[in-house]
Amino acid sequence: MVSVHELISISETILSGRERKRGRKRARAGESFVALFKVMPFVAMEVWEHLQEHTNIPRRIKPKHFLWTLFFLKHYKVILWENRLESSAAAKVSVDGTDFRTVEYYPFDPRRCSHKFKCAALRYEVAIAIKTGFIVHVKGPFKAGTWTDKKIVKLELHGKLAPGEYYLADGGYTNKNIHTCLT
Repeated sequence: MVSVHELISISETILSGRERKRGRKRARAGESFVALFKVMPFVAMEVWEHLQEHTNIPRRIKPKHFLWTLFFLKHYKVILWENRLESSAAAKVSVDGTDFRTVEYYPFDPRRCSHKFKCAALRYEVAIAIKTGFIVHVKGPFKAGTWTDKKIVKLELHGKLAPGEYYLADGGYTNKNIHTCLT
């Protein structure tokens, strides 16, 4: 178990002393924590404890790694559809479905079964700007056994494309749709 004070101390270590001031009150330390991680220290502590108790996180993963993740999530640029416009080509994005394994539910639910993993998974659709590599679109989660790539792309991505614009995709998107250029 890790205390709120230990999390604040770890966060100050992550800062490498750049913002650390001697004698700072704990209330100010909590404000600094929220500015860094966008969550109160006690909430971060509860989430960390929950992760330790209810998931199989490897022992080598420490609270500092959890804080690095929170920091990344707060400071990483937001996924913006407009980031695809840095290219003048008609195909500005590449799209694909990706499956993420999940816990197996009891009783077995074939709607969750991924053909890629042969076990329970959730599927997300991810579109990446070809020129820059920015992630510009994410849709999901969907039950991997029920939702095909073709079904997911029709929900939103087709409607986002400008006239004459299309996306690059693999064989999971085969149809006579003018929006697709198969790779």
